[in-house]
Amino acid sequence: MAPAFLARLRGGGASTLDADLKRITECGVIELPKELLDPVVAAARAGEEERRELMAHLRVCLAEPLGRRWRRIYAAMVLVEELAKSGPQELLVETSQGLHFDLVQRLSLLEHFEYTTDKRA
Repeated sequence: MAPAFLARLRGGGASTLDADLKRITECGVIELPKELLDPVVAAARAGEEERRELMAHLRVCLAEPLGRRWRRIYAAMVLVEELAKSGPQELLVETSQGLHFDLVQRLSLLEHFEYTTDKRA
């Protein structure tokens, strides 16, 4: 709890984790470089508060109501995949217990997601 609080104090309100999460989910690229994902995976290992902040951000991204922001949803799914592969075991346990949100349900709701007006991808 204290490291995140101190980071917010030094950063003027936004944590480093928050900035890293926004960099990933707002960049709009399809091929996310591992260099963007690694600091978030490392932050997930730092503690419970960081995992809580991370999962809150993912919950918002995966519930994105605007189809035109599909890249944000995709980036969140890429981050979830990286966390499942390389993240801390505690995060998987917390997620399986439904501590943060029901990730499986959120992903299953995206199963039928379609956005056909964007011809670039």
